[in-house]
Amino acid sequence: MRIHAKDITKKFGAQKIINTFSYVFEPNTNYIISGANGSGKTTLLKIISLWMEPNHGKIIWEENGVQLKKKSEYELSFAAPYIDLSETSSVREIITVHFQSKKTITPLQEIFEIPFVKNNIDKWFRDLSSGMKQKLKLILALFSKVQVYLLDEPTSNLDSDSIEEYKNWIQELPKNRILIIATNSLTDFDFLEKNVPLKMG
Repeated sequence: MRIHAKDITKKFGAQKIINTFSYVFEPNTNYIISGANGSGKTTLLKIISLWMEPNHGKIIWEENGVQLKKKSEYELSFAAPYIDLSETSSVREIITVHFQSKKTITPLQEIFEIPFVKNNIDKWFRDLSSGMKQKLKLILALFSKVQVYLLDEPTSNLDSDSIEEYKNWIQELPKNRILIIATNSLTDFDFLEKNVPLKMG
């Protein structure tokens, strides 16, 4: 899998957030996107995921030299504090529904045995703290067996124990994948190898 960003430009009103950004994201590599607030980190992740369209340029997902045409062919997971999950669903329901459409790295039953999940299995999402909500989003993303992982400020709102769990989970990701992390925090990636820094703004 390769992702080609070709001359990506994105504006909000008269403000140009991303200006003719071009890059090729390769497998088995970690890309760290940094930059000041408003520099386009989150916007770039959304464009790569096809969540948002650029004003100019294009994103091309390519596998074995062949461009993917259907969005259903894009194997990705995306975790970010601003992604909404169903407030009136339980932790059990959210995990079950998510992994009906995604393959898992480990058996689903093992995910239910993660202490955080096991201890909060029947809680509504709306009743979780901000850190617990973020932890659940990371579990959904990092236990999915996909080709591309997109993480925006992954350790936001996490306590020290949860950060250590995040580090362990991310080390277990498939090797031949693309990992893109948008962050200004060293905690999110300083334990990883094969990091390629990309500066926005």
